[in-house]
Amino acid sequence: MTEPAEYMKPVLHSIETTIVSLYEEFPRMVDADVLWCCEKLHDYYKKTAQGKELEDPESPIQRKQDLMDELLNTLEEREAEGMDSELINNPDCRQGEAMYSSHAMLYTAAIKRIRDSVRFWKKEKGKTVYLNFIKNYV
Repeated sequence: MTEPAEYMKPVLHSIETTIVSLYEEFPRMVDADVLWCCEKLHDYYKKTAQGKELEDPESPIQRKQDLMDELLNTLEEREAEGMDSELINNPDCRQGEAMYSSHAMLYTAAIKRIRDSVRFWKKEKGKTVYLNFIKNYV
């Protein structure tokens, strides 16, 4: 995988720190759990960026639901504290040709990057290759 843009690294670090924290709380968590959450959150933020009102994603599996809730909390806190405000409508921060016009659009891109990373590492042998990789990284 290519190195993320510098402006995206703090967002990605927050997401991965949250994932590692939940992995420590739920040692039975596997890469597939993270991938499922990333897919649901990607869809959630993508639709939110399009102006749609949605319920928070849910799972009947407790570790997935807790991960989902914590990731949502992490990103909501970042937005509430204005941590990513300088990235919105900034011509130096782009997704392809388009600037990030909202926090939801920025978070969609960040979650997509995490999702792609999980998919990349999941191809290796073992069910927790991604989780163990970021545990050593974060």
